[in-house]
Amino acid sequence: MITPKQLKRKTLENGIKDDLSKALMEFEKEVLQAVNNGKIKIVVPAPTIGKIFYHDEKQDAFAEELIKLGFKCKKESINCGGVIQSPSWYVYFI
Repeated sequence: MITPKQLKRKTLENGIKDDLSKALMEFEKEVLQAVNNGKIKIVVPAPTIGKIFYHDEKQDAFAEELIKLGFKCKKESINCGGVIQSPSWYVYFI
């Protein structure tokens, strides 16, 4: 029997591989620029991936892919002016 998570994944799989390839090429440019500027972490982007609609789900899917590729990713909240922001994924280069 197929689980709801598997069904959702199958539904969204249209174009996911192509979209991930494009997103990884763009991410590579961002990483090289960030490292050249001395940054040790950047926000994981939320590129268009298949038919995933929500920003958080796009970012989660892309972070999962980066983790599979060996990047060090972590989801954390930042305190900005005394207000804790909603959690976001970051890639660390140290």
